[in-house]
Amino acid sequence: ASGITGHLLQNLRLAGEAVWKHRIWLLFVVPFALACWKPLQNSYRNWGNPDSLLLFQSLVPFAVALLIWQERQRLQALWIRLKAYPVTDKRRRGNLIALSLGCLIVLIGHLVYVDSFFGIGLLLILAGTIYYIYGGVILRAIAGPLSLLLLMVNPPDSVISKLSSMAISGTAFATSSLLSLLGKQTSVNQAIISFPNHAVEVTHPLNGANLLAALLFVAFVSAWYQRRTPLYTFSLMVLTALLVVLVHLIRVSLYALTIMGSPAVATLLLKFSPWLLILLLGAVIIYSGQSLDLIYLRMRASAKHREKYGTKRKGLSRLLEEKLLDPMFKAADKKALDLTKKHRALSKSVNAFFKKLIPASKNKRRSRW
Repeated sequence: ASGITGHLLQNLRLAGEAVWKHRIWLLFVVPFALACWKPLQNSYRNWGNPDSLLLFQSLVPFAVALLIWQERQRLQALWIRLKAYPVTDKRRRGNLIALSLGCLIVLIGHLVYVDSFFGIGLLLILAGTIYYIYGGVILRAIAGPLSLLLLMVNPPDSVISKLSSMAISGTAFATSSLLSLLGKQTSVNQAIISFPNHAVEVTHPLNGANLLAALLFVAFVSAWYQRRTPLYTFSLMVLTALLVVLVHLIRVSLYALTIMGSPAVATLLLKFSPWLLILLLGAVIIYSGQSLDLIYLRMRASAKHREKYGTKRKGLSRLLEEKLLDPMFKAADKKALDLTKKHRALSKSVNAFFKKLIPASKNKRRSRW
């Protein structure tokens, strides 16, 4: 017990020394935390509401911290190079303009009580502090992850209400279409799905926009963390959107079908926490991205092995190539060859025509004058 206590005290001492070494940040952290108190209190009504469209905002600070932590070695090497310059150099330390402007905007936000002013002001304070302490080079190096904090700026409530209403109407229409494909007689009127013997209203907890926004953000950050190309990121977000919409429609369809026969199941589907779905589907998205990478690398390795050594055994990918891709490529090559032959014949005919039309004049003597 004494050894464990001594080890714990030693770790606390080391942590205290590390914090004291960077004590200049205490001049920023304490006032910044106090300035964040009121905006966080205002935003909690969105984060604390599981049906809110802005539910994903609570994930943004952790994503920004994760992306900056990923760049820690590059930032450390960059800072070591910057230490060669004097403290007064512009590359080493900036001015207080952005920090002062952020403080002014936060003050205006307290006076007019507009949530978006708080977000913009706090973001300027954070960026201005980094610019003043570490300079513009470091700020530009982390500008990408810091730009995600713009998602913390709350849009007007009217915009959120409009988007939620559109999501509810779209969910009702898509659910009615899905149930009709399954053989159920349904009709839809705005947010009400009508059956032959009862009607179901798609309420605010079933809008699905909160789930879609959160998982699109998770997919985007996952691709960014893995340093994917824009095309890969876009494809992953599209597949994520399709998966989320499918799962959400299945949930609403089950709710509509069980509301009369099994009210307990319908209540469970209605009050189901979106965070459980976010965690589950988020894990599926990340695992699917890694699985696609493994499949792609395995196919590339197999192709290189066949090209170098050859093999009598044909895998699934090669069978698909022989059955589907090879006939298409052969037909396209044959068509291209026929067009090339026709083009050459036509070119010869045109050249012969112009040779007969225009007499040769290369060997004629021409007067200088």
